[in-house]
Amino acid sequence: MQSAVVSGLLKKKLCESCLIRQGFSKDTSRRLSVKSEECSLCEGLMARLESYSDALVNRLSEYEFDSFLVGARLPPDIVDREDELRAELKIRGKETLKAQVTRYLSNALSKRTGKRLDYKLPDITVLFSVSEGSIEVQPRPIWLSARYLKTERGIPQRSTICSVCRGVGCANCNFEGKTPHSIQAIITRLLKNMYRAEDCNFIWIGSEDEKSLVLGNGRPFYVEVVGPKLRHPVIDEGNLVSQSIKITEVKTLRSRPRSVPSFRIKCRVFLVRNDDIQKLPQSKREEIESIFRNSFVSVRLSRKQRVVAKKVIYVKFLNLENNQEPLLLEICCDGGIPIKKLVAGGEKDDEPIAVTPNLSQYVKGVSIDPERPFDVLEVSLLGATTNPTSQRSESKPDFELEVPLK
Repeated sequence: MQSAVVSGLLKKKLCESCLIRQGFSKDTSRRLSVKSEECSLCEGLMARLESYSDALVNRLSEYEFDSFLVGARLPPDIVDREDELRAELKIRGKETLKAQVTRYLSNALSKRTGKRLDYKLPDITVLFSVSEGSIEVQPRPIWLSARYLKTERGIPQRSTICSVCRGVGCANCNFEGKTPHSIQAIITRLLKNMYRAEDCNFIWIGSEDEKSLVLGNGRPFYVEVVGPKLRHPVIDEGNLVSQSIKITEVKTLRSRPRSVPSFRIKCRVFLVRNDDIQKLPQSKREEIESIFRNSFVSVRLSRKQRVVAKKVIYVKFLNLENNQEPLLLEICCDGGIPIKKLVAGGEKDDEPIAVTPNLSQYVKGVSIDPERPFDVLEVSLLGATTNPTSQRSESKPDFELEVPLK
């Protein structure tokens, strides 16, 4: 190092850490330095790093994690002073003050917690503000795949904004700003309690009427657990039951699913009895069942203004002769076919029929029981693109993320 540079640095009265950062050796820095509190550059910052690391360890004691990343916000005037010093003396230095601070805090945190530093995908990211003395902790979200069963009618799948407070939060909605009696709200409460998390975001794989039941193996879904303090809780599915909603087959994913798998659904539809259906001859019934067996129907998507082809595996009449039992229709078909419209067509005024062909074109006056429209018996995944051990797919996602209502 040139003598003019050495002389210039000595005039600035820097502490040992600041001299090392500008390019001095440890031995030379120790001999020529001043106390950290007297340093004209960091103004005692480097001497306070140990107390800062204590604060970080205490702050993270309530979090469960295996890896971490530390970031730091420094006062702009300190950063500017170092830049001006190096510009004046025409030196590059070994590293920046920010790099030195984050390296010190990272090493201290690793030694005291036994956790590893991870720059790519840390379980937890810590942002320390020197000027404010604040610590911001950002746990990486956890993605889960699971299924839910619903054994009570009248519970909608998704939450809506509270009609009383309009999303602000009130006693009517438990101060959440959204309706508390929904599958989304119930599962959110269960998972927030299990992971000690802040919230949950959902990707639904199909939906059903709020008056429908979900039986059998349940309906699959993906959920993002936001801000979890626990990453490896003991999952006891016996505790994942609330208000007739049960969560099963909970699995942790490596990352957010890139797309939703196609699926097939088997359901039981409750029909209203009338003379036309009651007098339906056996030959006509078999003809209708034959028409829909392994056939394709056109489904008009109103939101996207396009028509897609979906497959119906079978349609089967049940309890037609037994007046003591409900008149049933068992349907097995691709996901994405509106069951009500497959039966009734869904025609509205000047709008085209939503599903063609549909049962109402062959059976006059067919209608679904409004009090119990249909129950889901089984949902089978046909082509999942993401599983707990899969790598990320490059295909574009074809779903919408259900974010919490504000």
